[in-house]
Amino acid sequence: MMSRRFTLQTLLIALAVLAFVTTWFREPLRNLFRQNYLEWNLVETKQDFKKMLSNQNAIVFVHANWSSASVIAKREFEEFQIDWKLHNSDARNRFYLIDHSKLTPDWLFEWGKSDGMLGLIHNGYGESIWIKDGKAKLRITGHQIKSDELPGMTEKAFE
Repeated sequence: MMSRRFTLQTLLIALAVLAFVTTWFREPLRNLFRQNYLEWNLVETKQDFKKMLSNQNAIVFVHANWSSASVIAKREFEEFQIDWKLHNSDARNRFYLIDHSKLTPDWLFEWGKSDGMLGLIHNGYGESIWIKDGKAKLRITGHQIKSDELPGMTEKAFE
């Protein structure tokens, strides 16, 4: 009887410690996990941009860290990226980040003018763009991004 009580007490203590650790360290552990699945292909030059467009299926996030809308949308988009990569083994080279926080490059302005769907993609709202065979198929403005809806939109855009 003594060993059962000891085992039960040990189990209860272990559960209490686990609850404490997950409560206090939830966010750092979550961030550590996220970093393993977040892998952006940075688009910094016109050559990077051309390479991105040559990819059969590309999902692009246009970010500006001076915009709170873009920062919030990027978090949602990152949640989607993690979920997508966990469930789709071919997703490694699909995700691109254009960060125009310091300077908006000319090629980004030109891209926005070249397609009516893109418009003012450099406005700082945190735009997400799905590209299939070099053409924009879907564009979502930052405030419209909901990580749980993006997988279905992605499937539809890449049909």
